[in-house]
Parts: sequence; C-alpha cells; structure tokens
Amino acid sequence: MGALSEGVNQFEAAKGGRLAAPAGLALNRAITRVARSIAGAEKSVAAGKARAVARASMEMQIGAWERAVDPWQREIELDARLRGVLVAMESADRRVIERRAGWDGSPPMTLAQLAKDLKTTAMRAAMLERRAIRIARAALRGEASVDEKKSKGRGGKRAKPARGGKGAGA
Repeated sequence: MGALSEGVNQFEAAKGGRLAAPAGLALNRAITRVARSIAGAEKSVAAGKARAVARASMEMQIGAWERAVDPWQREIELDARLRGVLVAMESADRRVIERRAGWDGSPPMTLAQLAKDLKTTAMRAAMLERRAIRIARAALRGEASVDEKKSKGRGGKRAKPARGGKGAGA
C-alpha cells in the first residue's frame, strides 16, 4: 500500500494525465526494492537464484495481467448474433464496422485510416461508425434503428403543417 500512496503523492492533477502512470511506476519500484532486499538478505545464495526470484516476481505480474485480460476475450471475439446482424446490415454500415474492428481479416483500423479508406474526414468516419454501431445495437435488441424509423415513418420528409387551423376542407 505504501507504494501506491507514493504514486498518488507523485501525481500532479494540475498537469493532467492519468493517475495510473505514477502509480504503476511506484509499484514497479516497490517490487524491485523487495526483489533486491530478498537478494541482499541471502548473500550466500548464488546469483542465479537471485535472478530466479526477480524472474518469478515478473512472472507473477504477467500471470496477473493475463487473468485480468482473459475475460475480455469473450467481448473481443465476434458473437454469432452479431454476425447475423452484420449480414443483414447495409453494405456501407457493415463495411465501417468490419474495417474498424478488423473483422474483415485485415488489422483493425484507426479512425484516420478508416477515413482515408472511405475517402472522407476523420470526423465523418466517426459519425459513420457511431451510426453503424447504433444500427447494429438496435438490430441486436430486435428493434428498428432511429435511422430506419425516420425513413419508414414519413418517407424521409417532414410533414407540412396544415394552414388555417380549421382542417383540410375549410
């Protein structure tokens, strides 16, 4: 806990940035200090064993990291329901999602790369991505998306208000 409070004390909120950076550095320093104190306390232990202690602490860190990341694997892999939704989507929306996430076999694209691929600006690519995700979520919930409701309801045009207020035949 001392290392974490040391990291919090080093964090300068006025400068901005993330708290994780100084906290992580402080934790790494604490782990190094513990590994060195173990190695120093056992002077009779061969240098190879001291390296094994340091390696073991690194393996413990890596193991904890793998356990933390593992639950995300479920979220990263493409769900069968989402595959069905993507097949039913318009090709432009499907292309945006597949290219951005890398589900078309290519590596995932940044917004800048997607914008270049679509021959548009990054701002427009972000708008297209949000629209495609909104449509996919609505389809997963089994409802029409906002865009589909707009186009079905009035043929995409706004109804004109009646004049005179007395009805159509006045």
